[in-house]
Amino acid sequence: MLALTRIWRRIGLQGLEHLTLQEVAGGYIADSVLSVEVELGGITCEYHFELDEHWRTKSFTLTQNQVGEDRKLRIDRMGQCEWQVDGVARPDLKDCLDLDLAVSPFTNTLAIQQLKLGPNEAKEMTAVYVKIPQMEVVPARQRYQRLDPAEPPRRFLYSGLDTGFIEEITVDEYALVESYPRFAERLG
Repeated sequence: MLALTRIWRRIGLQGLEHLTLQEVAGGYIADSVLSVEVELGGITCEYHFELDEHWRTKSFTLTQNQVGEDRKLRIDRMGQCEWQVDGVARPDLKDCLDLDLAVSPFTNTLAIQQLKLGPNEAKEMTAVYVKIPQMEVVPARQRYQRLDPAEPPRRFLYSGLDTGFIEEITVDEYALVESYPRFAERLG
């Protein structure tokens, strides 16, 4: 069974993330602690994902500490493509594929694993996007394109369709980010 640790260094911001990922019966558990410096002061986030065997989020919890203030967030998948945020149904998130946490490279893994793109294939999707430090949850249109024929694939082009942000992502055999220019790079 899969059990690993990844450490990423933020690019552009001072920060680190330490993630543990573990395969369990029926899926995966991911736990992470990350700290980043932002204009408003340092932020530390602790998050926990419960994923099914297809890398789909079942539940996500986040605790954010900024300048001594703790804030919490919980997101749950209800059925295939319906979502609750802090126990409240969010119809605006209906049909979102999965979560994207603004400050973590890990959430790219969820989209890459679920889209299962063929060589040079691209797909658009909508993500449940969690903004940090605002703790705001909004739908965000995204596009992933597989750039190589390797098995497992190692290179993808990510596009934030609402923001115009485009960057090539290099991943390891588990689709965990190794290099994400202007965002993060793997240290261990």
